[in-house]
Formats: sequence, C-alpha cells, structure tokens
Amino acid sequence: MEKVLWILLAASVDAQIRLVGPSRCSGRVEVYYSGIWGTVCDDGWDLSEATLVCRQVGCGLPKSALTLAYFGEGTGQIWLDDVACAGNEGSLPECPHNGFGNHNCGHGEDAGVICEAPPFLPLQFYPSSGSQYDFCYFWWIGIRQQTRRDSGVL
Repeated sequence: MEKVLWILLAASVDAQIRLVGPSRCSGRVEVYYSGIWGTVCDDGWDLSEATLVCRQVGCGLPKSALTLAYFGEGTGQIWLDDVACAGNEGSLPECPHNGFGNHNCGHGEDAGVICEAPPFLPLQFYPSSGSQYDFCYFWWIGIRQQTRRDSGVL
C-alpha cells in the first residue's frame, strides 16, 4: 500500500476567503462572515488588496486586481467596501473597510483577482524499503517544471 505525505510549503490558506472563477488562483473575491459568503466591492481595489488575497488563498503574486465584476456578478450579501490594505494585515477582513455589510455598491462592482500559480508544489514522500523514503521537490520556474530526486532516511 503506497502512502503519500503532502506537505504544503506555501502560506497557510485562510478558510474565510475564496475565489469564485475559472481556477483556484483567479476569480471573484468572496468573504465568509456570520455564516454567509459575500462579495467585496471594487471601490479602491488595487494590487495591495490583490496581493493579500493571493497570499491568503495560497497562490503566487497577483497579476491583476480586477473590477466591475470581471468574473461575473455575485449574488446575495456584499460584505466589504472601500477596502484599503497597507500590506501588513494577515487577512483581507483585517484591512480597513467600511464595516461588514456597509457598502454603496451593487454586484456590478464585485472585485476579482488573477494570481500567479503557487511558486512550488507540495513535497511528496514515496516509500521504498524499510524506513527509507524517496522524496521529490517541485518548483515552478516560468512554465517549466524542474525536479530533483533524492533519497534519505526519515
């Protein structure tokens, strides 16, 4: 029986934010608050906020901070408006904003991001004989994947 141990070497993923879109690293930004998912208004939305969102969802650097519901209009609650991140916050809701649910926009102004793919993939361990394991490190360099295979005892 093969056992695979995954270790994520990227930033931790905060379960209180998600991207709704074509990939795990691009989409409309949504925040979970009081048991409800809601969108973020694009007023003041720029790369400062996109950087934080990309980091929160475990992706690479932002390529774009998108406005005007680029990934389609959300429905229901709009949680955040006039978000103004300084860069030292740990999560998007920690950035200054108007307060949850206080906004002057509609879903036609839902914010989105396009982030680069994560800079590397998880480390994988492959069992061989006894307590011996082979392991692989994966890094993404542009569009090429480079690997190094080593053997070691854990």
